[in-house]
Amino acid sequence: MNRARRWALLAVTAALVAGPALGSDGDAAYEFALAKLLAAEGSWREAAEAFARAAGEQPGDPYVHVDYAAFLLQLGRRTAALEQAEMAHRLAPEDPDVLAVFARAQLAAADGDETAVELAREAYETLRRVRPEDLQSLVALGRLYLEGGDPDEAAAVLGEALAQRPGNGWLLSLRVEALLRADRPAEAEPLLAELLRVEPGEARARLTLAELQQKRGDADAAAATLAAAPPEVMADVDYRRRLGFALYRAGDLVRALELADGVLVEEAGDFGGLYLKSLVLAAEGRHRQASSLLQELVSRRPESLELALLTARVLERQQAVDEARELLARVAERLRAAGSEEEAELADYETLNLLSRAGRWQELLAATGGWLERAADPSLDLELLHLDTLARLGRGDEALARLAALQASELTATRRLAKEAELLFALDRNDEARQRLERLRRRAEPEGRLSAARLFHGREQYAEVIPILEALEPPENESIQVLFWLGAAYERTGRHEPAERAFRRLLELDESFAPALNYLGYMWAELGQNLDEALGLIQRAVAMEPDNGAYVDSLGWVKFRLGEYEQARDLLERAARLIPEDAVIYEHLGDVYLAVGQPAEARRHYERALSLDGENADAVSGKLDRLRRQL
Repeated sequence: MNRARRWALLAVTAALVAGPALGSDGDAAYEFALAKLLAAEGSWREAAEAFARAAGEQPGDPYVHVDYAAFLLQLGRRTAALEQAEMAHRLAPEDPDVLAVFARAQLAAADGDETAVELAREAYETLRRVRPEDLQSLVALGRLYLEGGDPDEAAAVLGEALAQRPGNGWLLSLRVEALLRADRPAEAEPLLAELLRVEPGEARARLTLAELQQKRGDADAAAATLAAAPPEVMADVDYRRRLGFALYRAGDLVRALELADGVLVEEAGDFGGLYLKSLVLAAEGRHRQASSLLQELVSRRPESLELALLTARVLERQQAVDEARELLARVAERLRAAGSEEEAELADYETLNLLSRAGRWQELLAATGGWLERAADPSLDLELLHLDTLARLGRGDEALARLAALQASELTATRRLAKEAELLFALDRNDEARQRLERLRRRAEPEGRLSAARLFHGREQYAEVIPILEALEPPENESIQVLFWLGAAYERTGRHEPAERAFRRLLELDESFAPALNYLGYMWAELGQNLDEALGLIQRAVAMEPDNGAYVDSLGWVKFRLGEYEQARDLLERAARLIPEDAVIYEHLGDVYLAVGQPAEARRHYERALSLDGENADAVSGKLDRLRRQL
C-alpha cells in the first residue's frame, strides 16, 4: 500500500475514534481526515468535496479552514483559498499555522492590491515574532520587503533566515541582492565571497563580487576573483573577455592581451575582444597597432563617441592631429544627424582641446570664432577659450577689449577680474595683473579668493597659494579642488606632512580621485616613505587610467624604490612610449638601467632627458657627469 495512503487511513481511523476530542463532531473529523487522504493520493475533486463538507459541518474550527485553504492554493483556486484563510484567521489570529497560510493566500490573490500585500506582511511579521524559527515565512517576508522597495528591512529579515541556514547558497544570494539594493556593498562583499566558497561555479556572483571590488578601487582583487573561476565557468567566452578587461584594469597587460587574442581565435572579429586588445595596445604605447584596431571598430560603430574619443587620443600620440580632428568632425556630424546634439558638442569640444594641446593656435582661433558666429547662445567657456587663444597669438589687447564688451550673464565680476589678470600676465603687464590678483584676494566671497589661488597655482607661485586656501572656511576648504591645490602647494614648498594630511582628507571625501592617489603615492616614492601604501595608491590610479603615462611612470618609480628593477624598467619603458617628451621619465629610466648594471643604456636615457630641457635638467646633468667619469 502507498505509504501516504497508509498514513492517511490511520488518520481517518483516529478521527473516527477520537472525533469529539479533536474539537469536532465525528462526521466533521471523518470528512476532514478523508479530505487529507484523498488529497494525498491526488484525488483532487473528491478531496475538495470532503474539505467542503468538513468546513460546512464544523465552521468554528480554524484548522479545518486553514488546511482547506492550503489545499485550494495547491489547486490554484486563489479566491476560494483566500475566503477559507480569512475564516481561519478570524477564528485564530495568532496561530502560526493559520498566519502562514493566511499570508500566502493574501499574496496569491493580491493581483496588485496593496491592502492584501500589507495584510500578508503583517501576518509574516507576527510569525517572525511568535515563531522566529519558521524559515519559509522569514524568506517570504524578506522577499516581500525586497519587492516592496525596502531592501534594508529585507536584508535584516534574510539575515535572520541565514543565521538558521549558514552557508545556504540561495539565502546568501537573496541577502546579497537586498544589501546591494540598499547600497551596502561593503556588507555584500563577504557574503559573495562566502557564496563562492559554497558554490564556486556561480558565475553571476563572481562577476558581481569583482565589480564591487573594482568600484572600491581594488583592481587586483577583482582580477583575482574572476581568475579563480572553475573550468566550466572559464569555458564561457564572454566570461574570459570580462576577465581580460579586469586584468587590463589591474595592469596585467600581458595576460589581458593573451585573453583578447584567445577570444578572437574563438570568435573572429568579436567586437569586445577587439576593443580589449586595442585598449591593451594603447596602454602599452603601441599606438599604431591600437589605432588600426580602433578605426576598424569606429567603422562598425560610427556614432560611438566613446570609441571616437579613444581613437583620437591614440592618433594624437602618433602626432596624427589632422587625422584625429577629421575623425572627431565625422563623428560629430553623424551624432547631429541622429539628433544627439549634446554628444556632438562634446566631440566638438574635444577637437578644440586637441588643437590647444597641439599648440595650433591659429586653427583653434578659427574654430572658436566660427563656433561663436554660428551658435545662437554660445557658452561662456567657449568665449573665454577664444580670448585665451587671442592672447596666445599675441593679440592680448584685442582679447582685453573683447572681454570688456562681453555681456554674458554668467560672467560674474570676480570671474571677469580673474580673466583680466590672466590676459594681463600674457601681455607681460605684470604690475596691472598683480593689482587684479590683490583685488581678488581681498574679495569677501570665496569665489574671489579661489580665483586668486588658481591663478597663483597656475603660475607656480605656491607660497602665495597656501595662505589663501588656509584662510578658507567650510564648505569651501573641504572641496576636492581646494584640497588638491593645497596638497600640491605644500608639497612643492617642501612641507610634506601637511601635504599628506591634505591628500588623505581629500581621499576620505573621494577615494577614487586618481590625481590625488597618484600625487600622494609619488610624493612618498620620492621621499622613500610608506612605499607599500604608495604602491597601492598608484596602482589604483593606474587601474582607473591604464594609458595615463604620468601614472605609469609613478608606478615604475615606486617599483624602483622597492628594488623591483625589472618591473620598474618595463613600466618606465611603457611610460616613455605613452609620453615620449617627458624628461623625468627618461631620468627614471637612466636610474633603473644604472641600478641593473647597464651604464651605457643609463647614459643614453640621461642624454635623452637632458635634450628635452625639463625642470630636472640640472639633476640629470649632474648624474650624467658622474656617469661619464665612471665610464
